[in-house]
Amino acid sequence: MKIQTTNMLRTALYTAAIAAMLGLPAAAAQAPAAERLQAMARTAATAPEHAEVAKQYRLHAEALDAQAAKQEEQVTKLARSAGATADKWPAMANGHQEAKEKAVQARRAAAESRKLADHHARLVVEAQATPAN
Repeated sequence: MKIQTTNMLRTALYTAAIAAMLGLPAAAAQAPAAERLQAMARTAATAPEHAEVAKQYRLHAEALDAQAAKQEEQVTKLARSAGATADKWPAMANGHQEAKEKAVQARRAAAESRKLADHHARLVVEAQATPAN
């Protein structure tokens, strides 16, 4: 059961990463993975379970970083293509704002995911340090 859940999460995370690379709606692809990951985090009770949750959160953060990098690359391309228009008429060259906002959101989500991974890693250490009764 645990291996199956891990494989499902890994597949969902890879799907989200591929969706981000292809420019598909990433939020829709990531929502099921995020929900499953949160469910795993809620039910984690042992050190190995917390370690797996921490690993999955790190993988999720890496996928979000890849998505943010793609968005930032798109912002750079759009800013270059705007040329002098962006300087003369900034309101007309606002197409890159949406991509910039998506990149910022992805970076924030990645930071949150890393924070959760660190939290679960600390829970692993605490669980291993606590003597079993």
